[in-house]
Amino acid sequence: MASSQPRWMRGTPLLAVLVLAFLVLASRADAYVYWTNQGSTPSGASIGRANTDGTGVNQHFISLPGSGPCLLAINDTNLFWSSQTSNEAIGRANIDGTGVNPNLFAADAPCGIAVNSSFIYYSNNATIGRANLDGTTPDPSFIASPGGYPCGVTVDGSYVYWGHDSFIGRANLDGTNSDPNWLPGPDGPCGMAVSGSYIYWANEGLTYPNNIGRANLDGNPGSVNNAFITGGNLPCGVAVFNGKIYWGNFGNDLAPDTIGRANLDGTSVNQSFISGADAPCGPVVNAPNAFSAKVKGKKLIVTVQSPGTVKVTDAAGGAKSAAKKKRKLLLKNSSAKGNIPTITVKLKLTKLGNSKLSSKGKVKAKAKVTFTPDGGTAKTQTLKLKIKGKRKKH
Repeated sequence: MASSQPRWMRGTPLLAVLVLAFLVLASRADAYVYWTNQGSTPSGASIGRANTDGTGVNQHFISLPGSGPCLLAINDTNLFWSSQTSNEAIGRANIDGTGVNPNLFAADAPCGIAVNSSFIYYSNNATIGRANLDGTTPDPSFIASPGGYPCGVTVDGSYVYWGHDSFIGRANLDGTNSDPNWLPGPDGPCGMAVSGSYIYWANEGLTYPNNIGRANLDGNPGSVNNAFITGGNLPCGVAVFNGKIYWGNFGNDLAPDTIGRANLDGTSVNQSFISGADAPCGPVVNAPNAFSAKVKGKKLIVTVQSPGTVKVTDAAGGAKSAAKKKRKLLLKNSSAKGNIPTITVKLKLTKLGNSKLSSKGKVKAKAKVTFTPDGGTAKTQTLKLKIKGKRKKH
């Protein structure tokens, strides 16, 4: 039985092809889906884990008696969670379930939580907090006025998002340009995920309490669909991975507590994909984010182990004025989304970059390349690119 307490308070040779296919399959076989079991009794709280195909279910992968875990976040090495009982805190463990620390640092009724390569972002009662990945230097008012009581929190390569009331808010990753009402229309969004061109959330409002919602990532209110996936049982938290969306059916007395799954387009809904949970919430998937990249002409070929999005920005820097720096940039921002094994980004050059390419037939540029796997943690590399093109005759 689930608690009735509001959740916000709780051309290549064949051999090479075969080797690449084996490596891709191996990496995907190692992916797991995790969720919190808030538990109908204090002793029942835990973090569960299963293979992404629903096999190998372990409802007590990490036992957390008395902690009241809410939502989860994950990176390459660690699991993070928010706890809402007497030890209101952010917890952390190694991704293999060892090194459990339920009190990494204190927080105020935390629920939503997300991580990127540098920070932990979390809901902190009526604010959004941020801390280092090791739990040091927590700033409980990193975003002081997110609007209402924020529930779910998620991040991508550019922004932090959170849900409250009938809105999804958004801010830059450094906390600037905060807009609590960035996307109006969701029905009590709690637990969110970003994938490609969309943002997904679990509704816990009064109008659509059993549905998963979806909207365009451009913030267009007309794209809000609060009935994207129906038939859930008080869904709590969502995760995306490899063309699938997962959610926790927090449950009530009328239906069992389960983990649901569907295709990312909302088809093939299975509300009982994983059974045996106890007030589950906050599923996450450890989507691999390692990547490598090479230039082919004016294209960047990025080898990945998960579906996701690649963004390329000019990494030119130094103590220069903004105007002077802008004149010296060689690359415009560019991006592409795709699937394994490679994502191809068409590199865009500035006027200066195109001029150098035309005169010399090649141009060298320093770029920041960020890969964000669907439902996973963004990873950035700074690379030196050698772009080639046709040299114009004068």
